[in-house]
Amino acid sequence: MSLQEISSKNAKQILQIIRNSKQISQAEIGSLVGLNPSTVFRIVASLRTEGWVEECEPPRDGQENRLGRPPAYYRVRPKVRYIVGIDLWSQSYSVALIDFSGEAVDHITRPVGPSYTAETLFKQIIQDIQVIMGKAQITADRLLGIGVGAPGVVDICRGAVVYYARIPGMTDFNIKNKLYEIFKVPIYVHNTVSIAAWAAYQKINHEMGHSTFAILIRSGVGGAYIHQGKIFTSQGRSSTEIGHMVTSLLEDESGSRKDISFEVEDFLSEETIFKLVNDRLGPLKEEQIIDLMEQRNKAICDILYQTITVLTQVIRTISNLLNPEEYLIISRFRGFSEFLTEEVKGRLNNIQGSVRFHIARVLPYEYNSIASCKGAAELVVSEYFLAAHRSVASRSSVFSLTNK
Repeated sequence: MSLQEISSKNAKQILQIIRNSKQISQAEIGSLVGLNPSTVFRIVASLRTEGWVEECEPPRDGQENRLGRPPAYYRVRPKVRYIVGIDLWSQSYSVALIDFSGEAVDHITRPVGPSYTAETLFKQIIQDIQVIMGKAQITADRLLGIGVGAPGVVDICRGAVVYYARIPGMTDFNIKNKLYEIFKVPIYVHNTVSIAAWAAYQKINHEMGHSTFAILIRSGVGGAYIHQGKIFTSQGRSSTEIGHMVTSLLEDESGSRKDISFEVEDFLSEETIFKLVNDRLGPLKEEQIIDLMEQRNKAICDILYQTITVLTQVIRTISNLLNPEEYLIISRFRGFSEFLTEEVKGRLNNIQGSVRFHIARVLPYEYNSIASCKGAAELVVSEYFLAAHRSVASRSSVFSLTNK
């Protein structure tokens, strides 16, 4: 049963259940898929014979006092197939080789220097993919596919970056075609904000509800809305656009309002925030600024008063439009995310209470490039499993990311 030959909906559904569950018995599989035991036995036996799954030790909890022969438990074989995950933005990129169980086998992370263009950058990324595949002795026929988290406005259907100003030449740049030309495997491209949000959602989903809005603050500001395991996209292209949202109401320290039009990124980007602090307290290194944030330094709070006001306004606007149950504030630094989260929660607590405005949680999350590579790899796995449940003609522009 080769990769392409697993075309049966039932076989793919059972393989997906085993992968998601880490380890599971045949009886538990049967209860989840609603098939009779003989059918489940036949499919699991076939998946095992062809090397997709293997028998494993049963969980210890609850097994010690069990009478009779313990049930057989199964898990996927990690080395049966691999996926390449790529996470890219203006300052760095990471390439990771992910096994079928979802674990990173190897990875390479490099800075994106000012001399890079989109063309030269992807030549280097392709070389790095070949390096990590060579080290693991993995050939292209062992790849399930390549998943990419790309910056800027992304045309998900074409697998192209429509526009990203921070890397020269990354306008109508078709990543899917570039990678497919070399590796000849399925390529799936999504916005890097959505990938980072999905990685965070997966990691802490035991604490989270059915709808989450993530705000990623780096060189720009991006947003991603996850509702019941699906990432919302606009017309099959990018994630929710918030960085260039325009507002004309800005509250100063005295509570008065000034009639000034500005974009959210003018106050919320990482570069802007660090510059505001350095103009008043600098010169300081990034680590020193984060330390002051962790200490809830009064000067930092005063300097970033308007920044917190803008972030609060963004959350209020999104809440009135989408009403998500939680928010994730994602940045490269844990202390940065925690500072913004705590300051915003303080503002929100003073204005919540109306029927149209209620937020259950605002949570901080530290961006992790390898976790994002895993999230990009899950695009490939998700699409592989979804192929058994839908036809190409009915393909939606909303990606369903179902692996836990």
